Amino acid sequence: MLAGLPFVFLSVPTLIISAALALLILIITLLRRPDMPRSSQLLIFLGLLLLTLTAGQLSYLQPDPREIVVMVDLSPSTRTAQYRDAKFLQQRIHALLDQTPHRILYFSDDTRTQIPTSDILPDLPSTKTIFNPPPVSAILLFSDARFDLPPTAPPTFIAVDPMLENPPDAAIKQLEIKNQVLSTTISNTSDKIRNLQSPTTRPIPPGAYILTDLLPQNLSLITTKLNPADPWPENDQLTLRFPPPILSERWWIGPNPPPNFKSIQPQDLPTDSSAYLTPSIIILNNLPASALSQTQLDRLEQYTRDLTGSLVLIGGDHAFAAGGYAGTILDSLSPLSSSPPTPTIHWLLLADSSGSMSATIGPATRFDLAKQSLTALLPHLPPQDPISIGSFAENLRWWSTGKSAKETAKISFPQILPTGPTNLEPALLQIISQSQPGIPKELLILTDADTKIENPAALEKGLKEKQIRLHLLLIGQGPTPALPILQQLSQSTGGQILTELSPRQWTAAIQKLFSMISPTRLIPDPIEVQFLNDLKSLPARPVSPSNRTWLKKDATLLAESNNNDKPPLAAQWNFGSGIVTAFSFSANTTEIESLSKLIAQPPRDPRFQITWTPGPTLHIRIDATDNQTYLNNEPLTLTLLDDSPIPKREIKNIPQTSPGPYELSHPAPTTQT
Repeated sequence: MLAGLPFVFLSVPTLIISAALALLILIITLLRRPDMPRSSQLLIFLGLLLLTLTAGQLSYLQPDPREIVVMVDLSPSTRTAQYRDAKFLQQRIHALLDQTPHRILYFSDDTRTQIPTSDILPDLPSTKTIFNPPPVSAILLFSDARFDLPPTAPPTFIAVDPMLENPPDAAIKQLEIKNQVLSTTISNTSDKIRNLQSPTTRPIPPGAYILTDLLPQNLSLITTKLNPADPWPENDQLTLRFPPPILSERWWIGPNPPPNFKSIQPQDLPTDSSAYLTPSIIILNNLPASALSQTQLDRLEQYTRDLTGSLVLIGGDHAFAAGGYAGTILDSLSPLSSSPPTPTIHWLLLADSSGSMSATIGPATRFDLAKQSLTALLPHLPPQDPISIGSFAENLRWWSTGKSAKETAKISFPQILPTGPTNLEPALLQIISQSQPGIPKELLILTDADTKIENPAALEKGLKEKQIRLHLLLIGQGPTPALPILQQLSQSTGGQILTELSPRQWTAAIQKLFSMISPTRLIPDPIEVQFLNDLKSLPARPVSPSNRTWLKKDATLLAESNNNDKPPLAAQWNFGSGIVTAFSFSANTTEIESLSKLIAQPPRDPRFQITWTPGPTLHIRIDATDNQTYLNNEPLTLTLLDDSPIPKREIKNIPQTSPGPYELSHPAPTTQT
């Protein structure tokens, strides 16, 4: 209580003890009758009395004649407070101050001495509660204390209001549209179930939730609302204007561009990364991996992973396995794999390490370049297929046998000195004897064919029995006696032969040879495609040709065949911050447009991280860095548009506040922007 009258304060237990001691002293004194003047006896008696009162903590409290100010917070956040009842407020003030002089001030974003008279104290309009106490003796405060502390304040006593500790409020915090999905963030701190009216009506129990709905069609505005109303109806409803059609470019790379797409030839695909801030979607139509340079492939990966880009791969006779996707960036981007998840072929890779391969080409030997060409092929092989790789001269030497292509690509192979004769026939016989029947085998040999073949019939028989196809990359300068025999063996086993005399072209040649012999996995016969999930509204239809592909882990199936094994025909997944969709057939214009509406979105520059802090004041912060280097002195602006038929444009410069960050605070819009 802040009292208004003077009073005496005593500590009774201490006073009793001290009085007892004083009385004991007086009794002893009277019994002994000390010889002293009466004046001295009176002084001693007075001293004992004062000591007794002092030990009892005698206090005299004089009231402060200065007034007390009662400050009452009437901002909207205090609507549930008990003190909003005018009668209760007066009773509470009287209980706390009694007769102490005081006056009442009401505040929200300003301070007032008078408000309209009513039984329930009304809200004072407020965008931000400001506590600005006057310089008085003390403050008695009725508030939920949701304000910034003032620089200075008199002694302040808070009247606790239990109805402000956990106010029963349900609020729609945020509406967001992404990938044609409406996301609603809701908080319900009351103990009652509320009903959300959105595209669908559903109950909202106490708690915090993020709810999603497919975006309604043919609407320009969407409104979500909570029922029944609570003390804060203004946060029970949000309206969101649908985003306008995407104005970014849509790129089509390859033949047969549909309308409303920018057609770009593969060789003209930009290599400047800043150019990829333009397209909302990039479609590669039936392109082989070799149609794009490594730099162009890197830019597509960056566009998807870092710029939130949307990439689409369309199949055909030059795509997926038929387009040499295995081991390339296109295969890593695609949600459909070009290679089966289980082993299907055993690959045998051999390099000639005879003495003729010791000749030098610059700082390297011919054998070094041959070894390099074989190891460069490993990432392009189906990752689960077993690989045996080695060399031959006088003897056959395996560097690694039977490991998967993925594991073999990580191995560091031994250094070998090319020397000795080209004993190819014994090497082939050893391979035949060691091979088990069953899984087909592809034998790729890089050699100058300077050897002898004495029993070609035995070799041909053994290769056929063990399902080994012989493929040759011929690197010699001229014909040799064994060359016709090797050509016949290759032809009879279904193999392929290439000739490349330039050692610096052997890597490209061995990869070309691989593309000639690897399965294209192209299905020429028509199959029925059935669309699923986000594309389920599209009609089924026959497609031909199509690529045999396999669904990767974490990918979402969008289409499949109605065959018994139901091979995947279309899929989608997130790659970094972007989206990649793959069709293993030639999608038509309707299918392309339906997909574009789902995934097309303007790319985002990763150098600028934007943070929005909502509230009465909208705070925008942009952190600008490029490879951990601050971007300073950038001309950044914020453009505000209202929702009038002729939008009013307001442009605000966003000043730099320190190295890297740019920040701007602006009053939150009160209309649609």
